Amino acid sequence: MWSCATKAGSSRGGIPRRIEASARRSAPRIGPSVSQDEDNSTPPAPFQEELPYVVEVWNAQRDALEKVVARALKISLARVLFRAALEENPDRRIVLRHGTRIVEDNGA
Repeated sequence: MWSCATKAGSSRGGIPRRIEASARRSAPRIGPSVSQDEDNSTPPAPFQEELPYVVEVWNAQRDALEKVVARALKISLARVLFRAALEENPDRRIVLRHGTRIVEDNGA
């Protein structure tokens, strides 16, 4: 088995294809999408309603929210994100919430 530091794209016939075309494509859009045919008079639902689990990092004094580091739709993913936040911020209070209910709190 060998590895190559460079890669060249080719078509089935062996003729090189243009790789630059794929690089010019725009990045995928993140978030709720609105089609061109839809009426834009009503705004899309906010992310916090679509992703009810929130992982919060509190300030060093543990008396104010510093930032929201993650949001998740499912509790299983939210718990993984909570544990990752604990590893990244061992000296901070990390809270996992579902709405106003605290699911996990490291109490640090």
